[in-house]
Amino acid sequence: FCLLQSIRLFVWQQSGALAILVCICWVPVTDVIAKILPGDSSLVFGRVQYQQRIQFINSPSATVITTELLFGETQSLYNATRTDYRQDSSNTDIISKTIAIDVDVTVFTDTRANQLISAEYVITRLVTVTDTLRTLPWVLGDQQKKIGQFLCQNAFVTFRGREYEAWFTYAIPASFGPWKLRGLPGLILEAYDKQKEIQFSLTALDISPRQRRFIQAPNVANSVTYPAYKRQLVERVRAFSKMTQAKGQSVDSKFDTKSTVKFDSIELTD
Repeated sequence: FCLLQSIRLFVWQQSGALAILVCICWVPVTDVIAKILPGDSSLVFGRVQYQQRIQFINSPSATVITTELLFGETQSLYNATRTDYRQDSSNTDIISKTIAIDVDVTVFTDTRANQLISAEYVITRLVTVTDTLRTLPWVLGDQQKKIGQFLCQNAFVTFRGREYEAWFTYAIPASFGPWKLRGLPGLILEAYDKQKEIQFSLTALDISPRQRRFIQAPNVANSVTYPAYKRQLVERVRAFSKMTQAKGQSVDSKFDTKSTVKFDSIELTD
């Protein structure tokens, strides 16, 4: 699909008469946008709404939130729009603190700059984390199913300690998806880990929205790198563990084997 860029008139004299040549130039829509709108990669091509559900095994807490994915040519922004409901049962002898289950969810990707920016929790403190956008080693499956009106194919990947199955559609050739899951030859409409602790389900989809919107990258003025964030997390877990031990509480930790505090996280490894 192309747009008219310009009409050029060329006039010359031939055999005592004037000849006029009209030259009409057509260019792709994306080329026009690139000239008219600086930073065209931030222009939103589509909006996806997901339901994100997180409930860790043996955890008394579960959170279900509505999230939104905005994606353009090379950028995407995934964030939470509201909390649908939260379940919390305290009938347990184990104190459980959950990381990355709060409604403040932000993940920004820029494939052109090879950059990933996310909001992560260090216990209860929210920090902005910058990371390199890595290529996920997806393996395509052989199953298909329909999600809404779209025929989808499954694919598998192991990412930061969890095995995920995702369902994507070739009908929308955008390599984006919920949270940090991306890199398939089509938009991811559904995904979950093997234990079904982490689940993303499509609830709404709008391609080429009428209202012009632009993706705004998070402010990275006070950001930390991903390795620095992991170090801060381990240090805070150990400090919290010592505090709870001093109070005579018995808890468990996945991050520090010497600790007795249990901290669940979407990302289990680096």
